[in-house]
Amino acid sequence: MGIFDKIRMLDAEVYPHAFYEIGSVCLDFTKAFLKADSVIADVRITMSDTTDSEAL
Repeated sequence: MGIFDKIRMLDAEVYPHAFYEIGSVCLDFTKAFLKADSVIADVRITMSDTTDSEAL
């Protein structure tokens, strides 16, 4: 399963958004769509309290 599908599957109010944590930085992905050979998405960048988690 590709990154686009993972973001798209979780892009509903009843699910937590697809996210990726790098150290204390959390990236939340929403509104993904495909354009040519790219995935375009909105990304919210916040500071988190956990370290090196990876959910995407």
